[in-house]
Amino acid sequence: VYVKASPLDHAALGDCPFTHKALLALQLKRVEYDTAPPVDLSVPRSAAYLAVNPKGSVPALALPDGSVLTESEDIIDYANKAGDAGAPDLDSGVDEETKGAVARAMAAVFGWIKNGDDGKEAACKAECCSALDALNGILESPGNEFLGGDSPNRLDCKLVPVLRIAAAALKEFKGFDLAQYPAPGLRAYKRRWSDLPAYKNTYYPDEAIVAGWRSKAGSLKPARPTVYAKASPLDRAALGDCPFTHKALLALRLRGIGYDASYVDLAVPRTLEYLAINPKGTVPALVPADGGKALTESEEIVDFASGTGAGPDLEACAADEDVRGLVGRLQPALYTWLKNGDMEREGELKAEAMEVLEGIDGFLEGRKFLGGEQPNRLDCKAAPLLKMARVALKEFKRVDVAGMFKGIAENERWWGEMEAWKDTFYPDEAIVATWKGKVAKL
Repeated sequence: VYVKASPLDHAALGDCPFTHKALLALQLKRVEYDTAPPVDLSVPRSAAYLAVNPKGSVPALALPDGSVLTESEDIIDYANKAGDAGAPDLDSGVDEETKGAVARAMAAVFGWIKNGDDGKEAACKAECCSALDALNGILESPGNEFLGGDSPNRLDCKLVPVLRIAAAALKEFKGFDLAQYPAPGLRAYKRRWSDLPAYKNTYYPDEAIVAGWRSKAGSLKPARPTVYAKASPLDRAALGDCPFTHKALLALRLRGIGYDASYVDLAVPRTLEYLAINPKGTVPALVPADGGKALTESEEIVDFASGTGAGPDLEACAADEDVRGLVGRLQPALYTWLKNGDMEREGELKAEAMEVLEGIDGFLEGRKFLGGEQPNRLDCKAAPLLKMARVALKEFKRVDVAGMFKGIAENERWWGEMEAWKDTFYPDEAIVATWKGKVAKL
């Protein structure tokens, strides 16, 4: 017999329910067999094993006549015919209702363990409990020591490994303790099995089940808000350079709020689906995790982050009214200057933008952020605009913001060390691509 190797000890029996089913049948029918070195399913199968079983699956039973059985049900058929005639008949007591109940339990247990969709979790649990209740009802019927009556049959061989997986894996991955579940028929059934030599001779520890299922178990993700952000002009599936979107995302990440991002291509008409969420068609927009009313203003999203997450206090502010006023002037000053095509106004608009940048730079000298040691909502607003100024003014106005304003350059360096900045990164080239069509020629 070729069996699955334990993920804990490759020389020991593992937790495969199909292998276990076949071994239980062989044991119950007192068929003597040799066990080949267990097959490690975590690596490619050896050429020697593929010569035995080209499918590479387990179990496999190599018979004395040279033939090989590679399906667990075929092995049970063989055990029932070739085994001790005085042992229980594995086909006794098999009926369609019980057969369906066992198949349902297997699908329900495995489906719940594997589920990673929070929206389906309650339904998966309910189906699993309902399937277990059905089995409990069958086993509580008079005379049903086992599904086969007084002795186990082939359905018992199939069910026992499933119940072992349910007990170990559901407790580990779903917090569901089968031992505490109100199913006295199932508990008595498991006790009866544990006394049988067939069960003891095919034992593997619960830890092997947990290890075997760890990579398959669904990891539930808590419901998260969805943020609609500008798509990059370089890659429509990546984050773009909108400073309003960036402000909102920085606030969310600073406060430790996870979100799912959906990118909106602003170069084409908005889809009907997006207009249903945000009739204005602008970005950003945030749809709460509970599907409530969308927030369609960046300041509203910052308010949401400030009042929801846990992290730096976005309302803490070391800046005075003058600095807040400068940050308020920053966006219109930069946009107006970059879009200007009137040579007569160029000097005036440049002076306004440079005055704002100088004021912010002066305040940042000796400070990490406008909020002090930690960024605040004013930083979330200013940082994307200062990044845009560094890139767009150098590209289109030949002004080296990073070289001229040391406080601003140092502020971006401090931002660059923060996970919130890294998580909301977009390349300088995206800023250039966006502004190339907006900048007016003098």
